[in-house]
Amino acid sequence: MTNSMTAAEESRVNMRILLTSTALIGAGTLIGLTGVVLGGSALLAGARRKIRQMDVAPRELARQKLLQAKHATSAGVDAWQHGPNEVREGQPVS
Repeated sequence: MTNSMTAAEESRVNMRILLTSTALIGAGTLIGLTGVVLGGSALLAGARRKIRQMDVAPRELARQKLLQAKHATSAGVDAWQHGPNEVREGQPVS
């Protein structure tokens, strides 16, 4: 070593900088959490407003879409098993 510092003095941490960085990290965390809370509440308020404006309740809309998907699946399976041009009893000819 060219200067008179010992190994223990060189490895000493500057506590002032360490405490300052800890305080800044804490402040940044609080600011970030505040942003998350504000953004989340704005999203929830918007979702509630949109649901209130819907003509059909979300539960009823989900039920309708599930029924529509079941019918489409049934039609697809039927066409796959019997072919698209085959006429079956009880179904109109298109």
